[in-house]
Amino acid sequence: MAANPLTLPTQEITIQNGEGNPESVSIDKDGSIQFDSDAEYSISWQDEHGNKGNFWNPQPTTVTPGMNAVQYANSSANHHTLTYTLGLTAPSAADRIETQGGGTIKVGS
Repeated sequence: MAANPLTLPTQEITIQNGEGNPESVSIDKDGSIQFDSDAEYSISWQDEHGNKGNFWNPQPTTVTPGMNAVQYANSSANHHTLTYTLGLTAPSAADRIETQGGGTIKVGS
């Protein structure tokens, strides 16, 4: 019988009033994150060089209220510090997004 592979714990990030908590986290290479949010926010990602990319599987463009799906780091995320930015649609203008906050995630080292 084969040994069980190492299962890495998922890093939970709470979003409250548009801010991630903890604001900065480190996860292992090929690790995962999961957002628990108080509201719906748009979310965008970039690496430490300002490059946007497909860093997670899945990588939704919104974070929804409550527990969201676990997001697994793609190989493109490994050894990078990723910044996420959260936005909230302004009630007076449905097409306008107001930046709320965000955080950083260091993947591997």
